[in-house]
Order: sequence, then structure tokens, then C-alpha cells
Amino acid sequence: MNVLCIGNSFSQDATTFVHQISQGEIDVYNLYIGGCTLERHYRNMLGEKREYMLEVNGTSTGFRVGLQEALLTRPWDIVTVQQQSAASAREESFEPYLTELVAMIRRYCPKAEIWMHQSWAYEAGSARMETVPFRTPAEMLAKVVTNYEKAADRIGAADILPSGKLMSALVSSGITPVYRDGLHASYDVGRWALGLMWAEKLLGREVETNFTAGIDEKTLDHIRTVVKKVR
Repeated sequence: MNVLCIGNSFSQDATTFVHQISQGEIDVYNLYIGGCTLERHYRNMLGEKREYMLEVNGTSTGFRVGLQEALLTRPWDIVTVQQQSAASAREESFEPYLTELVAMIRRYCPKAEIWMHQSWAYEAGSARMETVPFRTPAEMLAKVVTNYEKAADRIGAADILPSGKLMSALVSSGITPVYRDGLHASYDVGRWALGLMWAEKLLGREVETNFTAGIDEKTLDHIRTVVKKVR
């Protein structure tokens, strides 16, 4: 399965281990610009700008590519789109950029399914929470979830990858560390959990894997339980 992510550091976190966890069943290509918004993706599309760092299966290739160029590289099975984290809590930030971006994806990749990749709330107590108009991560996530559901319905998305719900569920379950800086997923637990959820959602089944990212088996079992409830 070939998956192209039009994203930022959140898609980078979510896809770092997908290839390894799926034992090669999924190849993930991430178009990376840190903090990239839907508006910037849209403007890159109009200007055919080669501003994306191309990441393949969790590793940077060192090559910069353009959006149209990437869409035409291979016959994609799934293309994911997402909004930047803070902007995800503002419904008005999605349009008209999302609709225009999706129209181009469908024009270049008519056989690909389009999925929304749901962003997540910031960690409680982090300085990042002071940059959004919410008192708690739960309030932020509730708005994010609603906005993504509305957006997915507008564009006729095939499905939503519920990374936001998963990050929240991991925290509530007592697993640590879920975050690494109050914003991004931790390099081991957070990224592995996101990778497992992505692999299972995309393949439509539970995934057995030998890849552990150095996490102990008890924690892995805990993560698997949480993922099963969320996906």
C-alpha cells in the first residue's frame, strides 16, 4: 500500500514507524514542512513550489519536492490531508483551502482515497496551551474532533485517522511519556502508538509486529489495548 501524507511534524510523528510496524505492507511518503497549514499547502499548490522535504518510511531523503510532483510520482492508494495543530481548533481556517487542495488531489490521483489525519491537543500544563483559547486539552480536542468530522464530511473523505483521540486516550490510560515537548509525540511510546493505529486503520485489521522501538512488552500490550479502543 502506498500512502502520501500532505502534512507537517504531526504526520511525521504519526508515520515514523508505520512501515516497520506493518512489516513492509505500507510505504509512507510524508511531505514535510514544520507547522504547515492548509493555507500554505494551498499556496504551495498554486505556486508549484518545491518546498517540501520528502520523507520515506520515517526517514528524510534530503530531497525537496513540489506538491504536484509528489502526487504524480506513483499511483497512490491513500492521500492524507490535515490542518496545523493550533489552526485545527478554528473551523474557519480549513476553507477554502481544504476543498481546493482536495480537488487538485482528485484531479491528479482519481483512484486514491482521501483520508483526514486528525491533529491532537497540546499537553496539559505546557506553554503551548497558553497559545490557544482553551483551558484544557480536553476542550481543545473536542473542538478539533468536531472540526475534522465536519471537514471530512465536506470533502467526502474515506475515513479519519483519529490521532487526536489516541493521544488523549494514551494520557488518560496512564501511559508515559506520550509527549516529548508538550506538543509533539514522544519518540518511542507516542510515535509507536500512532504508528500502530495508522497501520491497523489503513489495513483494516489488527497488526502483529516484531518491531518494538525499544519499548517493553508490558507497555506495548497497554498501548495495543488503547489503540483497539480508539480505532
